[in-house]
Parts: sequence; structure tokens; C-alpha cells
Amino acid sequence: MTDVPRSAGLDSATQSGPAAVVRPLPNPGDLIADRFRILRVLGTGSSAVVMAAHDSHLDTDVALKIYLHPPRDERQLARLRREVQTARGTHPHAVTVFDLHATGNLEFLSMELVDGESLRRRIADRGPLEVDAAVDVARQIALALTWLHERRLVHRDVKPGNILLDRSGTAKLCDLGLVRPLEHGQTLTATDLVVGTPAYMAPGQATGGDLTPAADVYALGLVLFN
Repeated sequence: MTDVPRSAGLDSATQSGPAAVVRPLPNPGDLIADRFRILRVLGTGSSAVVMAAHDSHLDTDVALKIYLHPPRDERQLARLRREVQTARGTHPHAVTVFDLHATGNLEFLSMELVDGESLRRRIADRGPLEVDAAVDVARQIALALTWLHERRLVHRDVKPGNILLDRSGTAKLCDLGLVRPLEHGQTLTATDLVVGTPAYMAPGQATGGDLTPAADVYALGLVLFN
């Protein structure tokens, strides 16, 4: 896993199944979807690559999260579209998800590009945050989670690698493309994507129990504890 500045978040553990196929990726300089000019690679993970690109439609730089493994079928892609549409919105402490795109042999998210680094990288480079700074980051992320939970969404993968710190010190929760709408009695089953990081996963989430906002609160508590 590569974690570098100006990342839009990528540190998620998503399993695509034994038959997953990795697709060819664009290179810096390539134009995809007739609007995104690839600038550079920001990071790589088991399920996706995040690249910086210039969006000619918005005339701004964005982050693209390009999935390495195609959806298993059209129904899975349609469900991903619905979930991304549900996750769209703006909050000062959440990375904005713009849209889900499918072109040629690629499926990818376009997102806000944050000029900064992940909390994971910050701790690895300079050690744990001071108490006041840690509490301030946790407070900001708690506001983002409250915003999601009020919209009946659960993030599912709160951890240092999915918390970005911009150059002004603002904390932003990323990987909102992973959120799930809450429905009565909804669980994580073998037919769904397995999303989460074991070290920060609530017991109920890890065992396939009901998916509730408590899973995010539990994970944020572990981030603050660690």
C-alpha cells in the first residue's frame, strides 16, 4: 500500500472474489472519458488506484479512484451507482464524491483532491499527535460521521488511512464511495463486498451482524485510542 500526499483515500480492504480480473490502467498524460487528463499516481491498493487528474468540464484538478477489479455483473454495478448517488453531498470534513464513471473498460470515482496527507502517514512520519490535536481531529471526523448518520449512511471503514489532513489542518473523512445506506435489518452477507479493516472493525460488523452507525463510532474510538 502506497500512501502519499494529495491522496483522496485508498486504504480500504475490499475483496472482489477469487475470479477478480485486474484491468489495464491509464498512464500520466492519458485522457479518459473525454474529460479527465491523468496527471500522476497518488497511491495504490489491493482494490483500486488513486490518480490525480485535470477535469476539463470543471476546469479543476480532481482525484480519480480507479477500480482494479470490474464489478461481477451489471446488477452489482447498478448497486454501486445507487450507493454512490446516495453518498454524494458536501460537508467541510468529508471528501466530496462527484460521480461514478464507466468508460471503455474502466469504472472509477471522481472526487475532491485534498492537498495534504493521511493521518496514517502523518503518524508514521512524525509520531502520534499531541492530545489536543488528536481530540481536534476526532471532533472533526465525528462531525462528518454525524452528517452521514443523519442521512442514514454508514461509512464502514473509519481508520487513519481514510482521514486526510489538509495543509490548513482541516481533517476530512475520505472513501465515501464505500458508504452503505442503512435499511432495517441490513447485514453484511457473503454476496456483498467485504469492506473494512480488521484492526478498526466493530465486532458486529466483523461477524456480519446488523450494520449500524455504532460501527463507525467504535472505529473512531480506536483511531483516537491508537
